[in-house]
Formats: sequence, structure tokens, C-alpha cells
Amino acid sequence: GHNAAALWPGACRPGLWVSHVSRLARAAASAADSCPEAPLPPVFNDCTRVLDPSDELAARDLYVRVTNAATEGREPRPDEQEARLREAASLNPFVGEPLTVLAQCQLARGGFDEAKETASRALELHSSWGTSWDKRMRWGGWVAWTRVLLMRAQDREPWPQSAWAAVNLGL
Repeated sequence: GHNAAALWPGACRPGLWVSHVSRLARAAASAADSCPEAPLPPVFNDCTRVLDPSDELAARDLYVRVTNAATEGREPRPDEQEARLREAASLNPFVGEPLTVLAQCQLARGGFDEAKETASRALELHSSWGTSWDKRMRWGGWVAWTRVLLMRAQDREPWPQSAWAAVNLGL
């Protein structure tokens, strides 16, 4: 359609796998205590934190309520979208996609400084994983989209007002 406010990437849901991987990372960190030269990935605060499965589910569901709203015929208020995305990022602070979508919302209302900070953090998280949490888009797509959002926030460029202009972002 021609909805410039539609949030990327659209319908569907990310899987529930991050809490399991956080437990594996914590176990790897415990084993690495006996081998200090063994490198650990930078995820989960250098493998020191574990994500509770109930927090992962709640975060995923909040995120999906925002990203799927337009395809499900709902149009939540922008402040509701931002609040849900902030809560999702608070419940699961280990993935970048909720922050990328939050940066898009912040840009849409002209919150350039907030969007710059949010997109920067999202880009750090995307880079630490090297894979996407929300598999509806490949990791490179998330990184590219986050970079476009960061660039627009840094340049203080207003959000496009048409779907055509949104499609041509970054060109």
C-alpha cells in the first residue's frame, strides 16, 4: 500500500531462541574460566547475563504488536508504539531489531537525537551478533536499514511523507 508510516519488516514473528542461547553462552563463560585465552562472543554482556524465557516472550509479543499492527488493520498511536518498543528492548536488551524499529518511530516524529542514540545502540547489537533475531530480514538488511536511520538522524533529515519516498531512503 501507500502507508509511509508502515513499520518494517511487517507481518510474522521472530522465533523464541535467545533465552536458550543466553544459557549456552553463560555455560561457555563458566567453562572459559579454566581457559582464559578462549574468546567469548560479545553477546549477553560478554556471556555474563541470561535472558529469562518469559521476558523473551513478552518482549517478542510487544515487538510484534507494533510491527504487525498495520497488516492486522490496527493503527496504534505513535506514543504507544514507542512505549511498546522501549519495553520490548528493556525486557530483551540483547537484540537490535526492536531498537531499529524504535529509531524509525523516533525519526517519524522528529526525535533526531533520540533516534541517533537508539540507532547507534541497535547497530552495536546487530554487529555483535552477526545474524538477525528477526529472521524476516537477513542480518545485512537490518544493518543497512539501521545505518540509513542513523544517517538520517545524524543529518536531521525529516521522515518521508510518502511510501515512494520511504522506499527510496538511502539512495
